[in-house]
Amino acid sequence: MIVPSEYREYSVTVLFFVIPRIKDIEPALAFSSLARLNQIIAGSELGGIVGTKWIGSTISGLFALVPDEAHTPAHAFLPALFGSLSAAGVPTRCGVAWGPCLCFRDADGELNFVGQPINLAARLAYSEDNAACLLSTDYEHYV
Repeated sequence: MIVPSEYREYSVTVLFFVIPRIKDIEPALAFSSLARLNQIIAGSELGGIVGTKWIGSTISGLFALVPDEAHTPAHAFLPALFGSLSAAGVPTRCGVAWGPCLCFRDADGELNFVGQPINLAARLAYSEDNAACLLSTDYEHYV
């Protein structure tokens, strides 16, 4: 497992998972869906390879970063993840992008990440044209 270091730039693949239209879901169900999404991703093969330091929560889902140093194609995890999420009844869409992200220590002392690929993967995940998963052209060229 690769441990991220603060104030270092990493080339990563971003898997950004969202629960579509979460604002329209009853709050208790929305919360339990988010909790289940986090549990499934953290407990998956992907979570075992990258560890929890590479997984970040968002208001309507989460993102998982797969550093190039892992030598693992991120899209290979998607069939199993979507299968587990579907079996758990967690509606999910995903956006995938690749590029540089900066790791830094947040005001709360936790490691966090910023970068254009996170933004792009989020936009793809939230896109109304997304039925399940959209890949960025940067990621397509990378793999």
